[in-house]
This record gives sequence, structure tokens and C-alpha cells, in this order.
Amino acid sequence: MEIAPRVRRLGTDTGLTIRMFLTMFLLALVYLAFIGFLWWTRVVGAGFIIAIAVVLLAIQYYFSDRLILYSIGAREVGATDAPELHDIVGRLAQLSGLPMPKLALIDTKTPNALATGRDPKHAVVVVTTGLLAQLEPREVRQCSLTS
Repeated sequence: MEIAPRVRRLGTDTGLTIRMFLTMFLLALVYLAFIGFLWWTRVVGAGFIIAIAVVLLAIQYYFSDRLILYSIGAREVGATDAPELHDIVGRLAQLSGLPMPKLALIDTKTPNALATGRDPKHAVVVVTTGLLAQLEPREVRQCSLTS
């Protein structure tokens, strides 16, 4: 008889929420400055300006995860390519009640990791090969169980 793992709910991170709000606010200012510049120069009409803004926002929303992976040189990996990483992230996702994210690797000696995606269903966790080389799977598993 297998016992299902207890789902852990993570609390809110106020600092992260503030930083994300600030980032979105600054991004909105960049968009407004771009639209304002086009309007001020009268290079194109208002309808074209709105169309450009909508297209750019849609591209950013739907393709941002792929754009980020491409810009940092990450490649997606499956369970057969990185089984230990897949197991560790799978366990953490299961414990937190989130769907399993896609996994990607960056081939660099610098230890680093990041996550991207517009929602949990479209999430990608990226890990460098340097991080995988420096941490033993036993240590990562132990950290995930005690946190």
C-alpha cells in the first residue's frame, strides 16, 4: 500500500510580489513610451499603433518562455535525458501540488537555475550543468524533503 505524499502549500512572498509588480509597471511604461513616440511623430495612424501594441503583447505573453530559453541557450530535456533532475523536480512539484514543469539545461559551468512561464501549466525550470555537477542528488533530495 503506497501512501500519497502530503501536499504543501507555499506561502506568499511579499517581496517577490512587489518586485514582479514593479517589473510589470516598468514594462508597461516602456510600451506606453513606445506608443507615445509613435503617436507624437505621427509616423503611423492610431489604429496601426494599437495593432502593433496588441501584437507585441500577444507575442510576449504566448512566446516569452520560448524566447527566454532561446536567448540563454537552454535546451529542453526529458526524463531520459536527465532522470535525476526529472525525479527531483517531479517530487517537489508533487509535494507542492503543482503540475510537473518542463525541464531545460544550459551547458555552462556556472551554477544557476531559473524558472519561467506564464502559469503553472506552461512552466519551465532551467538548470545549468554546473549546478548539477556541484550538487549531489542525495543533498538535493534531502533539502527538498526537509523544506
